[in-house]
Amino acid sequence: MIKDIYLFTDQYPYGKGEQFIENEIKYVSSRKDINLIIVPTLIDVNQQRVVPEEIKIDRTLAFSLASNKLTKNPIVFFKSIGLIVKGIFLHKKIKFRSLYQIAWFAHNAQVVKEWAKNKNLSNAILYTYWCNFQLLGLILNNQGIAIYSRVHRHDLYFEENINSFIPFREFVISKVQRIFSISEDGCEYLKRQYVKYSDKIKLSRLGIEDTSKCTTIINRERKDFISVVSCSYISEVKRVDLIAKGLIEFAKEQHDNQVIWNHFGGGNKVLIDNIYSSLEHKPENLQVIFHGDTKNEDIIKFYQLNYVDVFVNTSSSEGIPVSIMESISFGIPVLACNVGGLKEIVYDNGILLDKEFTNIEFSKSISKILTNSHYRTNSRLVYEKLYNAERNYADFYDVITDYNIRSAKLLKD
Repeated sequence: MIKDIYLFTDQYPYGKGEQFIENEIKYVSSRKDINLIIVPTLIDVNQQRVVPEEIKIDRTLAFSLASNKLTKNPIVFFKSIGLIVKGIFLHKKIKFRSLYQIAWFAHNAQVVKEWAKNKNLSNAILYTYWCNFQLLGLILNNQGIAIYSRVHRHDLYFEENINSFIPFREFVISKVQRIFSISEDGCEYLKRQYVKYSDKIKLSRLGIEDTSKCTTIINRERKDFISVVSCSYISEVKRVDLIAKGLIEFAKEQHDNQVIWNHFGGGNKVLIDNIYSSLEHKPENLQVIFHGDTKNEDIIKFYQLNYVDVFVNTSSSEGIPVSIMESISFGIPVLACNVGGLKEIVYDNGILLDKEFTNIEFSKSISKILTNSHYRTNSRLVYEKLYNAERNYADFYDVITDYNIRSAKLLKD
């Protein structure tokens, strides 16, 4: 029997973000027992990515949210007042400035609820990629439908949000069938917060396609320079400026060797300008190449054709980055900070720095990675053990499609 699964995203397949969903979509499109419908909440008609022809896209929720914004449709707002009051009651100790967060969250959840009420979802499985207002709205629809959600970083850790606050968090966890964290750290974090719902909180790692199937991998050879790669959106939390400062120190130590740093990802213009300013007096043996926004397929092609000595991530907060999964699939060692779930993907295959590391520590760590070949061997092993897409997504979809809807009690008060 073919099962309809509605996957709710922020924008995917529109916009530039959520590239990591592409690996999951590629897997699902090969399954004959699943009819996947992607439901984005925001549409950029100028930026639509191609998805497999087996995958459908439902734009109606995005249209509803766009036409029923908090400032545009007072009728929807009035309908959500009861939910806003409930949110205030559920969060008695919140700060006054968090009231807008509750109102915004509740209003958008009301739009989702109205949308779901008008859809024929009775035999469907609902799956939100993020634990946000979409999930709340689907729960409020209350049709006894199986509902699942992933949780990553900003939708997981309170401290990563404005006022360290996420509206309706305990309420949605109490009602959802299961919530899947992409990291063990996330699982343990939620279980500490919500002990009585710990049986609902499960681990489901993301994954990427096995790049060992690419024949070009065997042609990559060590060059006569040191190659460093980073890949992330340039934002405050990603701290790409610290990579620049650390590599300046490293290049000074490696004065007889050329060091090439390739960074993939655009971002905040002010932060990018600041990074360029910090590099104005870099050593001559340090070459920096900023590629800006780059398609995922082009990043993979870069790894296929180029030998990389080390992948670097200096974020102050992370779940488990797909960018690191991609690098270790090619056997590239990793230097990162010991934050979030990174200790689950960087251990025998690289080095974890303290969150507040020094440039000297950064430089010495790269040198250590370069002189110890076991890091490179172990990177590929970590990928094979934990982050293979075919295995991880097969397990995930087997779980959510095996649920017996007739026994659903998740949406009953």
